[in-house]
Amino acid sequence: MSIAQLEVTTGISPSALVWRELIGPNSGLKIINIKYKGAPYAIGKFKTEAEHIDINTGIILSTGFAKAAAGPNNAGGVGEYLHQPGDRQLVRLANNVTMDACVLEFDFVPKYNRIEFEFVFASEEYLEFINKGVNDVFGFFLTELNTRNTINLALVPNTQDAISVDNINHKKNAEYFIKNELWNLNSSKIIEGNHEVNEYAFNFQFDGLTHWLTASADVKPNVAYHLKIAIADAGDGIYDSAVFLKSNSFHAEEKEAGNAIKVEIEELFSEEKVTVRGDSIVLELHLNFETDKSETSDPEDLNKLIQITTLMTQNEKLKLKVEGHTDNVGEDSYNQNLSMNRSDYVMKWLETHGIDNQRLSAKGFGSAAPISSNDTDQGREKNRRVEFVFY
Repeated sequence: MSIAQLEVTTGISPSALVWRELIGPNSGLKIINIKYKGAPYAIGKFKTEAEHIDINTGIILSTGFAKAAAGPNNAGGVGEYLHQPGDRQLVRLANNVTMDACVLEFDFVPKYNRIEFEFVFASEEYLEFINKGVNDVFGFFLTELNTRNTINLALVPNTQDAISVDNINHKKNAEYFIKNELWNLNSSKIIEGNHEVNEYAFNFQFDGLTHWLTASADVKPNVAYHLKIAIADAGDGIYDSAVFLKSNSFHAEEKEAGNAIKVEIEELFSEEKVTVRGDSIVLELHLNFETDKSETSDPEDLNKLIQITTLMTQNEKLKLKVEGHTDNVGEDSYNQNLSMNRSDYVMKWLETHGIDNQRLSAKGFGSAAPISSNDTDQGREKNRRVEFVFY
């Protein structure tokens, strides 16, 4: 079989990484004073042309050799102590000694009142070192230069918890986590054609990684800020971790009235659960898919989809992620495919009814993110759901 593989290129200047890889055209940012501290081979750009995963291009910062991030995932514990110093801010964040720090920082002035960028955290410390007190540490430290007030943007969505192996994993905040399988050409997952699992295992050496997450903050237009992007080994230098920054994702924008959208969704779906997840609004729907089916013709379901179409049509800047979930009955691979097929069905339905596919994406989580116990019929029914994440 043929699968595109992750490529990592080091030896690129920090300025080129920021200007060519991190920010895009019309970013709404003025950037100066770009600096880098760490081993030259711990930072670089990455690229993959894998078809079934959405981690494609951007910047990698690693606690080891950046090129070691490239798969396949054929070892349980890859890492290299680079004999580099740690970082004081990361020491305070980790409450532990740090080493092999990799730090990219710069000043910027935003044109608009909000900044954001997308990232993935990955580590070889998964799953063996969850809650073992040796989590590698990273932070996105944003400082307003006039006031010297500093906040960390690398937080678990909708919380004040720093992202770490302990705080996002297969048991805690599992909706944000991807367990990377060991690469084995003869494994059953290869035979079953689970393309997403295969491509993660072939592209990334790390044993676990997050989905794309968003770091964001409200800022003051035309005021100077400093951003420090830093990662380091904590406790020991044995296992590597990395942060992947999405290409062209760092930008400033005008923050819109998200509360108005939330109120509108709550009015349209008064009997459904609506919550806030970071900067997103999550609508939890229980569509009446029949057992083993990924399509619905139920009039009530179709009416809900029509209402969502109307909402998207009337709010042209609104984007939507469709996330499918199942209970735990059946094999994990089967549930993963079923949830993905249901999400794809909903996304394609919306596209067919006039919503631009550039505003839509779909994801299947299988049984990995239950909201109720799978020990009862009522709990399993709640877990069989589709979540609509508006952002």
